[in-house]
Amino acid sequence: MVHTVSAPPLALHLHGLRDRVGVLIDAGLHVLLWGPPGWGKTTLSGDLARRFDEVVNTTVWPGTDEATLIAGRVLAGTETPYELGPWARAAERAEAGGRVLLRIAEAQNMPTVCHQHLASLSGNQALHLPGGRTIHTGSRLTVILEANPPARIPDFMLDRLQRVELRPWPVEAIEAWMQTQGLGDPEAAAIARLVASHNDSEARTGGNKLISVRGLSAYCRLRAVGLGATQAAELGMLSHCDHREPFLTALQAVWPD
Repeated sequence: MVHTVSAPPLALHLHGLRDRVGVLIDAGLHVLLWGPPGWGKTTLSGDLARRFDEVVNTTVWPGTDEATLIAGRVLAGTETPYELGPWARAAERAEAGGRVLLRIAEAQNMPTVCHQHLASLSGNQALHLPGGRTIHTGSRLTVILEANPPARIPDFMLDRLQRVELRPWPVEAIEAWMQTQGLGDPEAAAIARLVASHNDSEARTGGNKLISVRGLSAYCRLRAVGLGATQAAELGMLSHCDHREPFLTALQAVWPD
């Protein structure tokens, strides 16, 4: 099932979104937070982490392998034949009776074999380690994955996850939020229209250079210290974007420095 939400216009309202996803977690479901960078996945999963006794955070960088996440190198001269990775440590703590959250950031980089382990965790409530050992977690381990589109999540894994899509804010939400950051009404409205238009265009063309909440916040800070709108946009909102020029041209037309 896919739950589609827009990131809330005010940080004040984040608890409402947290509660909606919290219902899924309290029902024993595992969750995939799906959306472009900077639109609330990490903030939301961090908020949800407060429901648990313990949290294990992992990030799957490109090239991360099964051994790094689950069971790594052999430990010479010890009774333990391998070093436990963060997923195995999380499973052990759940087996011991704690309510544990396993947060997996950048999940779009996970190799298929790691998805197979997660499928076992979510379906059989067990993690199989080298040497024949199995850790039984019961329902005490919850997994939240954070992934940026286009993510390579296998269908067999998607079937086991509640997918929550976090989408960029509509123009009204952007304008309302920027006003809370001290931006005046005419400029907030102009910027909101341009940002919404830019993000819509990126989405339609399959681009991933969206202007995020972090970018909007940086723009507001730069404007507060006296930078012109064009320079603040280029330094704050557009530092990661490939398509600066159309945005800057439109900005100068509606809000010249």
